[in-house]
Amino acid sequence: MPSESFRIAVLGPVRVDGRDPGGPLVRALLVALALEPSGAPRSVGALSNDLWGDEPPLNPKASLQSLVSRARAAGGGGLIATEPGGYALERPASAAGRPAPRSDLELARDIAGRDGADPAERLRTIDAALSLWTGDPGPDLGDSPVAAELRAVAGELRDRLRTERARLLSATGAPGDLDEAARELRELLVAHPFDEQRHAELMEVLLRSGRTADAIAVYAGLRTRLREALGTSPGTAITEFNARILRGETGTARAASEDPEDLPPVGPAAPAIGTTPRQPARIGLPVALSPLIGRDADIAETAALLRAHRLVTVLGAGGLGKTRLAAAVAEASDLPTVVFVALAGARESADVLPAIGGALGISETTTSTRIADTRTQPDLRQRVLSALGERGTLLVLDNCEQVVDGVASWAADALAAVPGLRILTTSRTPLALAAEVCRPLDPLRYDGVTGSAVRLFVERARAVRPNAELPLDVVARLCGRLDGLPLAIELAAARIRTMSPAQIEARLEDRFALLTVGDRAAPERHRTLQAVIGWSWELLEPVDRRSLAMLSVLPGGLSRETASGVLRSGGLCADDIGVDEVLDRLVSQSLLVVFEDAGSGTIRFRMLETVREFGLARLRVDGAEDAAWEAVLGWGRRFADARTPGIFALPGSLGAPAYRIIRAEQDNLLAALRRAVSTDRRGEAVLLLGVLAQSWTVRGAFTEFTRTASEVFETIARAARRSGGADAPGDALALCLATCAVGLGSTDPDRAVRAVALLRRLRREDPTVSPLWRGVSRILESGLDSEATRTSSRSCASDPMPTHGSSPRCSSRNSPRTTASPRRRAPPPNEPGDTLRPPMNRGSRRWPRTRSRSSPASRPGPQKRCTGWRSAPPASRTSVRRTRWASAAGSGGSR
Repeated sequence: MPSESFRIAVLGPVRVDGRDPGGPLVRALLVALALEPSGAPRSVGALSNDLWGDEPPLNPKASLQSLVSRARAAGGGGLIATEPGGYALERPASAAGRPAPRSDLELARDIAGRDGADPAERLRTIDAALSLWTGDPGPDLGDSPVAAELRAVAGELRDRLRTERARLLSATGAPGDLDEAARELRELLVAHPFDEQRHAELMEVLLRSGRTADAIAVYAGLRTRLREALGTSPGTAITEFNARILRGETGTARAASEDPEDLPPVGPAAPAIGTTPRQPARIGLPVALSPLIGRDADIAETAALLRAHRLVTVLGAGGLGKTRLAAAVAEASDLPTVVFVALAGARESADVLPAIGGALGISETTTSTRIADTRTQPDLRQRVLSALGERGTLLVLDNCEQVVDGVASWAADALAAVPGLRILTTSRTPLALAAEVCRPLDPLRYDGVTGSAVRLFVERARAVRPNAELPLDVVARLCGRLDGLPLAIELAAARIRTMSPAQIEARLEDRFALLTVGDRAAPERHRTLQAVIGWSWELLEPVDRRSLAMLSVLPGGLSRETASGVLRSGGLCADDIGVDEVLDRLVSQSLLVVFEDAGSGTIRFRMLETVREFGLARLRVDGAEDAAWEAVLGWGRRFADARTPGIFALPGSLGAPAYRIIRAEQDNLLAALRRAVSTDRRGEAVLLLGVLAQSWTVRGAFTEFTRTASEVFETIARAARRSGGADAPGDALALCLATCAVGLGSTDPDRAVRAVALLRRLRREDPTVSPLWRGVSRILESGLDSEATRTSSRSCASDPMPTHGSSPRCSSRNSPRTTASPRRRAPPPNEPGDTLRPPMNRGSRRWPRTRSRSSPASRPGPQKRCTGWRSAPPASRTSVRRTRWASAAGSGGSR
């Protein structure tokens, strides 16, 4: 660290004397003053633009004075001086001859501008300047425009220092320094992909290291990027330098240019081509036996993260190919040393260090030909760290999930002790370190016949049976049902030896019994699909196992509220805090996937179908399937109760947010409804159908409406007859019966008529049915006769419980009998005189209305009962007497 002291730090989180000075605006004010190179005062207008941009406060001057006072208070007085031109940072007192810097930014600028005669001393000074960066500058400044300026200035300054550092390292000519210079320049080129000067410097460093092919590849990469992105070619100087390398001529990039300003000097002339290069070390790196399909972008992104960060974790569920990806990234690394350590055999945290030492060839005991001389060597940790610190090293730790605490402890220790060390881990759960950057690994794409999952299946299938017929649409469906898991796809492809893709797809209901023929060279945990998921299962706490199994009955993902309702109903969690902890642990083990539902705007969790089927299998093994469904039904009842009485009103009465939540939970509610029907849980069936009917009506989902009405009608009918002790609110029953009547009207007319009859009976016998549903009942009874429907609607609007005389069936437009004297009371609805007319087909002419219902001409031949909803009308008008409706309502279907 530089010896000069400063009070304000802006190269990272903004700090004053090591403390946070306050809110984002106070921090932005200090940054705006620190960015002034000469320390000159900044005017109120300039500071206002830096802090607020185009949206200043009503009184910028007063607001700025308030921020200055807060900043001064944070600094214990002083810190900001008021000068005639505005405000400026105060310069701290210094006993040395050099003025003390106001901020770390000013100090870094000063160091970058100094001249150093001694290269070693200059290198130490630059390293000290680079250590001033404590994080990414700017994120804690809120929306202030000055944040972008700080990022630009700090980034340019840091790149300048790193470029000079690479030149100093290259000038030494030492093999280790040349490797470090190449790594530094490669990292700079990530941010500056079109910088020809830095490309030329990297080519020269690689050439001096004896890596001629790598130097040529750098030029080829630059030429490709320029052509594809900008449509140009590299400049003359670097092109001539590349040509001289190809011809085997000695010299440097600078010698290729007549103008010394074209490319800056980077050190002495390069040695003659042919110098023996220092070979990179690759320890324990597994050799790929087959190409890695569909992971090119993942390899590139992970490698870029490793260049920018020292600890990267490839995160994902079992079978995604994390080990293969890490091995590919390690193989492509340009670091001098790569060490690959498999931790699958480690079972305790104490096993981590010996496993790393074993991979490096460092034994815990001395070697001797005599057993009596064998003794433990002290300080294994120090010897491992020394080996890793000899030169730039990438350490790959594979399968860390079962010893995650030990790996986290070791990684934190090693990164602090070895500056040139970078660590890549693979795990199903993160290490939870501040230095860690997680790279979640997604399944292979299976959306369409060109997805990488389909390509993987086809290649592996062709390997076992070259002439197999592989319909790509079937293969795409198969890969989708396997969640795009590479291991599951490879296991399924191995079955092509004796089966077709369609046969494999048909047998996926029992995928764990089917996908058992794996690579004999693979680890035991990767030979079957059952073993892959079982590995994660064994790492869970008992409560997490039971929770995962219970939640697996939900087919449509789940929200935190849904998980809370199910787990608390099942007695696995006492409160929401316990639910949150369970969800967090399941997500950490990659058994639940987190995503944001665009429809409801909520965070939801999803199980891979493979994980879900494993959970269902565990429920069956443990005999806990009924208990899990009982918990789901309990959640469903509370879900409906929480939206009462809105769900029993007309569709649209719940409001848009409620419908979005119902839409997100539709698959779960439908599964609970079918369970309630299959177990004859009539009360739950009524409530759940009521919730779904509301959503379907609002969305116009009539196909689901019709299909579900057919499935649940008999259960709803038994609930409406109040048999078997079932009880449900009257309005809920009315809503469900109306749903069945409408849903079955075009597909099952007989049951549609039964639904209307049951609704009519409910209206007469249940006083709790609201006027709204009494009116709906009468509208449904009026059938498709539009005039009668309008009359009934007007009647319901004026009188929620109209008399029989005002019913549309008895209006003057329907029957002459309504002209009877007002003193003659019309028969009540439950008397034999009350009749219902079967509806007409669409497009048919209106039935004759000239004859009275009591006239013999209106009853030609034997009376026929109504044979269905929307059925064709008889030759002449027919009445269906109330006794037939009563029979339909009470017989359960046999009329």
